[in-house]
Formats: sequence, structure tokens, C-alpha cells
Amino acid sequence: TNFLRTFVEIELVSVDQLTFSEFVMSVSNPSCIYVFKMEPLEGNAILEVNPSLVFFIIDRLFGGQGRPSEQNRELTLIEENVMRRIVERGLNDLKEVWEHIGVFSPRIESYETNPQFVQIAPPGETVILISLEVRMQNASGLMSLCFPYIVLESVINKLSGESWMSAQSTSTVETRKLLEHEIQSVNLPLSVVVGQTRLTIRDLL
Repeated sequence: TNFLRTFVEIELVSVDQLTFSEFVMSVSNPSCIYVFKMEPLEGNAILEVNPSLVFFIIDRLFGGQGRPSEQNRELTLIEENVMRRIVERGLNDLKEVWEHIGVFSPRIESYETNPQFVQIAPPGETVILISLEVRMQNASGLMSLCFPYIVLESVINKLSGESWMSAQSTSTVETRKLLEHEIQSVNLPLSVVVGQTRLTIRDLL
């Protein structure tokens, strides 16, 4: 919202299990496909942004009102660099969300426009597809995360709801020290009411 200077709402649409070939067939051509690595996890994952959403974002960042493009085309080099910054911000948020599982360093490996040229898993490999709908004032579009099973294999046991809740309810010594340090530097206005009552002059005397 701050980056685009317009209200942005992101909602989870679905979480599906399918084969990698089915995912590739569901992606439009051309599209904005970012292959990224979640080090130290093995394998690569995909962040795919629908072109209708991409051109709205680009128009906003270039000073426009946010009008979607009438034609589906590939990005220019300048547009590609601008979108890369957006994706890097999103991957940084993904890193923070995954902190209860471990310490990861998401890094973009490559960019593709044709889904047929993206090979992060065998065609029959099981993948998890997370679809997100991004809604803004004048446009909406889908953004998808695709994780092959090989990427999630080593952390699959930590992805349960119970594991996430237990991680949220416990704090380490480091997080407590960090929190105490942040609180100590906060300026807080304070006012005190000692107490009040109603007395007659006779009772006061």
C-alpha cells in the first residue's frame, strides 16, 4: 500500500496440490515468472505474477493512475527491473513469515516469461500451489507461489498448524532481550490520577 500509494488488499484464494506440468499449463504466456531459492532448502520455487497485475503496478510506479495494459506483452528491461524490486520486497516478507520454521535467505535465481522454459521439477512432481488475489482501486489480479515437494521435504513436519501455534506462543532469550531493548527506548506520555472524592466542609473540618 505504501509503495504503490493506493489501497492494496491481498487475500488467500486457494492452496492446491497438483503436478508441476498442471501448474505450467495453468500459467499464461507471457507472464512474469520469478524462480527463487529459499536457502538453505534444496531446490527452487516460483513466484508468478499475472500480467494484468504487473502492468497496473508499473503504471502506478511510473506516475500513472494505475491503468491496466490493453495488450499482453513482455516487459521491457526497465519494467523488469522495477518489478524485480517489488518481488524482492515480497520475498523478504516471506522470509519473516517463515521465521518460526527456520532462518532462510530467499534469493531470485532467474526471470522467465514463458512457463514452458521453467523447469524446477519433473513434470510429474507434486507441487503446492498457493494462489493469492491482489485487489486495488482500479484493478485486481492473481499472484501465485509454487513450491515443489523437494523444497518442503525437510521442513514438512514443521508446517502443521500445531507447530505454528506452539512457535507463536514461545519466545527465546534473544527475542525477549530484543523486545526489552526496544521498549526501553520508547517515549511514553504519562499522566496520573491520584484519586478523587466529594466531602462536605463539615467532614473536612
